[in-house]
Amino acid sequence: MSSSVQPLLLGSAFLGMFLGALGINTLSDRIGRKKAFFLNLLVYSVFTFFGAFSPNIAFLIVCHFLAGVGIGSQPALCDVYLTEILPAKNRGRIIGWAYTIQVCAVPLEGFLARWIVPTHLGMAGWRWLFIIGALGALAAWVMQKNLPESPRWLEAVGRRTEAEKVFKYFAEKAGTLATVIREDDGWTVNPEKLPISTLFRKELVGRTLMLWTFHILQTIGYYGFGTLVPIVLAVKGYTMVHSLEYAAISYIGYPIGSLLSLPIIERVQRKWMIVA
Repeated sequence: MSSSVQPLLLGSAFLGMFLGALGINTLSDRIGRKKAFFLNLLVYSVFTFFGAFSPNIAFLIVCHFLAGVGIGSQPALCDVYLTEILPAKNRGRIIGWAYTIQVCAVPLEGFLARWIVPTHLGMAGWRWLFIIGALGALAAWVMQKNLPESPRWLEAVGRRTEAEKVFKYFAEKAGTLATVIREDDGWTVNPEKLPISTLFRKELVGRTLMLWTFHILQTIGYYGFGTLVPIVLAVKGYTMVHSLEYAAISYIGYPIGSLLSLPIIERVQRKWMIVA
């Protein structure tokens, strides 16, 4: 692959993620968090799998883009889902554990790439890496029966009976005999949908701009580093094998950093943890 084509391949996935986050994410308000979650996984997995059998670079770029569309809204959707089903008292700690488990995949993928990419078992090693990534969604599909729909979303769309069933399910799992009782007064069906312009009201525009800046820069740091390191090292004369090896070792910092936050996540105000 020429150096002029590399940015197209790398950028196609992130462009897809951007568009997916804008488009598919709104579906979760219509079809539910659970269905949207598995729709995202399906789109991502199908086109990642197709990408493994790309006959040329153009086909791979298109598959990379469409896989990005599928996975783009998943981080925000996971945040929303976890926030809606977890108790406020332990929410920070549990979400912290969820992210720690998630980022363990980063060094795992790095070392897997270091091991598989140089091989040629019937086809190029990088193709096997794509297949493994695509098939990983099967585990989630198998376990999806244990994943309840968000009761908050069920309430918001007027499916109150189903919401009550989920609440009772949580109560039973928690080992209590509590019965979830909700008063009719103040219960709202189909809450008002606010326009995007709400973000630019005088009292909110400062927060909007701050969060936009924060998320743009953290994305550059989080994804940019891992994406560019092997390329930079290759340009400096290191072989691809050694580039992948160094990148994989550096990725170990992801879960370590996440683990270090767990003992203090409930003791320090959220915004100062983010600043630190």
